[in-house]
Amino acid sequence: MKDENKTKAQLLKENESLQREITELRLREEVLWENDRLLAAFHQIGQTILSPLDLDQILDNMGRHIAEAGIFRSLMIALVDESTQSMEVVRNFYRFPDGSLTLDKGNVVGTRYSLADENITPEVARTGEMKVIEEWDDRFDKRIDTHKSRKGQISYFLPVKQGDRVVAVLATGSQLEEKEERLHRIEIMRPLLDQFAIALEHARLYENIRREITERKQVEEALRESESKFKELAELLPETIFESDIDGKITYANRVAFEKFGHPLEEIDKGVFVHQLIAPHDRERAGKKIAEILHGKKSRGNEYTAQRKDGTTFPVMIYSSPIIKKGKPVGLRGIVVDITEFKQGEEEKAKLEARIRQAEKMEAMGNLAGGVAHDLNNILSSVTGFPELILLDLTEDSPLRGPLQVIKDSGEKAAQVVQDLLTLARRGVSVEDVVNANDIISDLLRSPEYGKLKWNYPGVEVETDIETDLLNILGSPVHLSKTAMNLVANAIEAMPEGGKLTLSTENRYLDRPIRGYDDVEEGDYVVVSVSDTGIGISPEDMKKIFEPFYTKKQMGRSGTGLGMTVVWGTVKDHNGYIDLQSTVGEGTTFTLYFPVTRQEAAKDQPGFPIEKYMGKGESVLVIDDIEEQQKLASAILTKLGYSVTTVSSGEEAVEYLQNGSVDLLVLDMIMDPGMDGLDTYRHILKRHPGQKAIIVSGFSETDRVEETQRLGAGAYVRKPYLMEKLGIAVRTELDNERLPKEK
Repeated sequence: MKDENKTKAQLLKENESLQREITELRLREEVLWENDRLLAAFHQIGQTILSPLDLDQILDNMGRHIAEAGIFRSLMIALVDESTQSMEVVRNFYRFPDGSLTLDKGNVVGTRYSLADENITPEVARTGEMKVIEEWDDRFDKRIDTHKSRKGQISYFLPVKQGDRVVAVLATGSQLEEKEERLHRIEIMRPLLDQFAIALEHARLYENIRREITERKQVEEALRESESKFKELAELLPETIFESDIDGKITYANRVAFEKFGHPLEEIDKGVFVHQLIAPHDRERAGKKIAEILHGKKSRGNEYTAQRKDGTTFPVMIYSSPIIKKGKPVGLRGIVVDITEFKQGEEEKAKLEARIRQAEKMEAMGNLAGGVAHDLNNILSSVTGFPELILLDLTEDSPLRGPLQVIKDSGEKAAQVVQDLLTLARRGVSVEDVVNANDIISDLLRSPEYGKLKWNYPGVEVETDIETDLLNILGSPVHLSKTAMNLVANAIEAMPEGGKLTLSTENRYLDRPIRGYDDVEEGDYVVVSVSDTGIGISPEDMKKIFEPFYTKKQMGRSGTGLGMTVVWGTVKDHNGYIDLQSTVGEGTTFTLYFPVTRQEAAKDQPGFPIEKYMGKGESVLVIDDIEEQQKLASAILTKLGYSVTTVSSGEEAVEYLQNGSVDLLVLDMIMDPGMDGLDTYRHILKRHPGQKAIIVSGFSETDRVEETQRLGAGAYVRKPYLMEKLGIAVRTELDNERLPKEK
């Protein structure tokens, strides 16, 4: 009995196993049947998309058959355009449960993407990899998809590739529970995608060929039209128009050509060559130019001497270009412009300019001759010398002292005029000495003439901005010194009520010309600038300022009318340039450009004596955010005899000065983080109006530096600074007694 029950159990188990096998076989059969159906459908679809060459028909067949066959319920097709690096949705099929089909559900067709966009579709185009996304993804195009529409669904994005290139992207979807079945269908459809890619390429190739044929026909028609218009216009033009073959034989010429050159029309058929229209002495040059043009070299026109049939000649400008067919030059096309009248105008202009220059020269020479007549130098020696001797012997209360002093002063002024005239009259000025403009400026500031100017105009503040490593120039020290003094004197005298005079030097390279008051050509220059905040120069006076004896200064006060002429002549003798900028009521800047020389001076000038810039125990506050710079400035200034305190920020400086004061600030312009030099100085001035300061910075001079100086700060010293540079700047500012600012 026990054995019998065991046998029944075994039979039941075997029966269950058999039933499972039968079920699996049926499922396999269904899968095989479904695969066969899908393969048959894909084969049919493949045939329908490979046969036509029209792109629209291929797209319609692909989408419609897939939808109608029930392979996918929906299908979106987007084509890639590599030329524009973009893609566009061209079809969007959707089959409803009742079997009806729509071609653009949701108005998706026409949606464009850049291949660089972060949406799913261009991402698949870029990577060439299929994307399967369940429910929602932030990379979905929100113009098409929403959170709601994707709930409980799965999306498939399939790349269609031709080799390594993605030519299209297909998109479809299903319910989440259908994922495995859909992936299976997609896997089976791989050969169809390859066929689709081939069909797209064939269609695009066909479209390109058709377009090329159409465009070629249009081009040929346009060419025929263009040639007809060309000849019509050529006959209307008042200049010679011609065409020639590659050998130079003229194949076409307009009516003017025959009239201008005197060749009858029938000679064209016999053979007239381009070189026959050129004078013999120009033919070789013309032949070379024609060869260059035929080989692709651009030509903006060439001037030649043309020759008529009768042998007479006239000047012409020929503009020509090659005639290209099938990528090769087959001839020449050009226009010949008679420039006889233009050349005559140029000659007349040159003659007129020469006459003007001669008149100006004669006028200047006449002025000079009148100024130096009657041996003024000898006479003036007596006029100035004897009154001085007599004055030494007269008592202080003598009634003769006044008149004699007037005679002496007048003689000195007249002598100055003569000296200026002699400077102007001298040609061939020696400019062979190696000169450093810094030395010229330094000597000027120590000269008695400058001291007298400062004495007469105490309200003028003088500032220097000197390039430490200034390059040398070739020049005449005497004439350069005279030029600098004339500019400084003019600047100071332009500020009778006080102002600021700025003297600066710098090395400057011009990589392009400057078109200003004087045209400055490109090159290496030493630049000397003299700026003032005076009355300025009107545009009318700027035109005449360098003319001899032209002056707007008050007679008896200053001005000979020759100072600026001396400046102009000296600069030109040194092969230099002058730039002039001025605004009435605001000031004037003269900028002189002198060509650099790499020669070294025979010997260096001695440095500024340290005794001149030693301190007298004055208190100095160094404001700098760099500790090393604090230490350096402190060491230098302490060595020079100053009492030094350092802080590392503008905020610390303001706090330090809340309950105290210092004689001078050494103010760094760039301090990060926190207030820069300008903001710091503004805060300090609120509590300490008139606070003296100098500016230091490792950067180039900026608008904020200029604004700080306008508020009252003195010299601008560039880092890295040495003892002399810093010491002079500090000493100069401390010794500077400023006039009260007008409110």
